[in-house]
Amino acid sequence: MSIVVDKRSAPPSSKTEGGIHTNVFGCEWRTDQFVTEQFRSSFLDVPTILDDWMSQQGGLSGKAVLDFGCGECVSGLGVALKYPTSSVVGMEVVPRIHDCLKFAEREISLNRLPDNLQLKMVKPGEEAVPGMQYDFIYSWSVFEHINQNLLPAIVEQLRRSLKPSGRLLIQIAPLYYSSEGSHLLPWTQERWGHLFDQDDIFRGKVRKVVTHDAMYEGLMQMYSTLNRLTYQQLAKILTDGGLKIEKEYFSREEFEVPAGLLDVYQEDALKTKCVVYQCVLD
Repeated sequence: MSIVVDKRSAPPSSKTEGGIHTNVFGCEWRTDQFVTEQFRSSFLDVPTILDDWMSQQGGLSGKAVLDFGCGECVSGLGVALKYPTSSVVGMEVVPRIHDCLKFAEREISLNRLPDNLQLKMVKPGEEAVPGMQYDFIYSWSVFEHINQNLLPAIVEQLRRSLKPSGRLLIQIAPLYYSSEGSHLLPWTQERWGHLFDQDDIFRGKVRKVVTHDAMYEGLMQMYSTLNRLTYQQLAKILTDGGLKIEKEYFSREEFEVPAGLLDVYQEDALKTKCVVYQCVLD
């Protein structure tokens, strides 16, 4: 189903009363009783950050937006509800995308998905909506999980999907060599442990905490997909793919690096936690 949005006159903005919201699509949700902080941040904070990055282009209102590697499409849902004149496509290669409404029912008591949001599960390399081009494409904490061999083709696909004046934003946090780069700090409580420990010892530390077999296997599968991409490598892949980096952002660690790691790794790699690149067609 294609989405047609009349951008000549914006519909009324979402109404809010006591944390309860409604919009023109008949959606009802609340933002005063989130179950998890992760959902709250993805649903509220990420759309606001994305809109700020697009401020010079008028923000996200009225824009065609692609959420690449959307997971349960929490941030894409947040964009669609917060900016009702936008048209949002959430794209994912795994079935968790179909859990979007289920998660939103639990977290914000959402009664239905908005009409300006499409969810598309695809095979690797497929386009979400063949031939569609977007004003804004973003990938939030996804590129670190993509097979290294596929990255150039993915960037080429995203470049083709941009409108001539469009923007592509890639965010990675945490980067692999940073203190939280394993994505397992909540379980190990050990910064840089994935670099300092022998791999089977590191995995064993996770296993001592995570006794549920399915959960442990899921975490280890996620850990094994980390491609160890550095921000320098990402920049080269983007520019080699015909894109120009227009804006960038980095965040740095303030923790002391364990003795011995600086003999092997550069301090810059160990202490750079987050990178954001916003690109235009070159």
